[in-house]
Amino acid sequence: MKASKIKIFKYIVPVITTATILSCSKLENDALNTDENLPSTSLNIKVINAKKNLPEPGVKVFVGRRISAQGQYQIVDTIRTNASGEFNYDARYPNQYRVFVDTTFYTADTVNLVMGTAAPNSILLHTNPKFGMS
Repeated sequence: MKASKIKIFKYIVPVITTATILSCSKLENDALNTDENLPSTSLNIKVINAKKNLPEPGVKVFVGRRISAQGQYQIVDTIRTNASGEFNYDARYPNQYRVFVDTTFYTADTVNLVMGTAAPNSILLHTNPKFGMS
């Protein structure tokens, strides 16, 4: 009788514990990856030159969506700003987004956004052209 109790604690309990932890992690990640039939709202994104405080036209901006519980983001869209340094993005909620400037030609700026409601959000990114760019 004593050997069977040791067998349960030694083999069965760790297997059940591991399976429970893995299934909870999968459910949490799957909850972040669903965007079917979610309502959407508008993100108003503007990029300005940090030194001159003027709009920065033609800047490539990446929009990433959180895809895992560990804080990993996947780029879902790449957009260039218009002549007034801004653009609108149709974002689904509830969701978590990261909006950041392409660092190839401009200095980095990143904004993390947690969207829980339909309220329109405005994002302001500050950047400068890197040395030698005009």
